[in-house]
Amino acid sequence: MPQEWQSTLQLVTVLILFVIVIAMAYFVSKWLAGYQKAKNFGANVEVIESCRIAPSKFISIIRVGEKYLAISVGKDEIHVLAELDKDDIIIQGPGETGGKGFSGLFRRLIPGGKDRGNN
Repeated sequence: MPQEWQSTLQLVTVLILFVIVIAMAYFVSKWLAGYQKAKNFGANVEVIESCRIAPSKFISIIRVGEKYLAISVGKDEIHVLAELDKDDIIIQGPGETGGKGFSGLFRRLIPGGKDRGNN
C-alpha cells in the first residue's frame, strides 16, 4: 500500500474515532444530567429562578411547600428577603426563557432576527 493511502487511512480512522468519542461524551453527559435531575427531584423544595447580582451573590426565588420565598445567597450565607405571593410570580415552563437565553441573543445578532433592535 502506498504511503499516501496509509496516511489517508490513518487520518480517516482518527476522525472516525474522534466522532465516536464526541458522541459518547454527549450521551454520557445527557445520562448524567438525567441521573442528577432524578436524584435532586423533590416535591417540596424547588428553585424557581436565580439572578446573579455580584460574582458570588445571587437572589433566588424558591418554593418551599406552598410558600414562595425570595432569598439572597452569598458565599457563606443565605438570608430570607421576603415571602412572596403566588400571584406575583411568573413561572415559565421548561425551555421558556422569554428570549433571554442563548437563542434569543443569537437571533438578535443575525440580520433579520425577530428580536433585533429590542435591547
